[in-house]
Amino acid sequence: MNRLPEEVRRAAAEAGRERLTRLIGDTRPERIVVVKASISADVREAARSAGFEGEILELPFPVRQWKAEYVRRLRSAL
Repeated sequence: MNRLPEEVRRAAAEAGRERLTRLIGDTRPERIVVVKASISADVREAARSAGFEGEILELPFPVRQWKAEYVRRLRSAL
């Protein structure tokens, strides 16, 4: 999505939030793990819209300098 025009990106993000809202509502997870800070707000909005009241864990994308932090925080959550 990074190379798409802004209008197309916004439309795709909105469609993704709508699908995620339905998925959360249908599956009723106990916890949601977000792996990428840039999508955290969208995931939180979808969760709120679905009536989700569980924990949302935000983890950094596990690349380069963030890999150890990702593993440490995921291990702690599990």
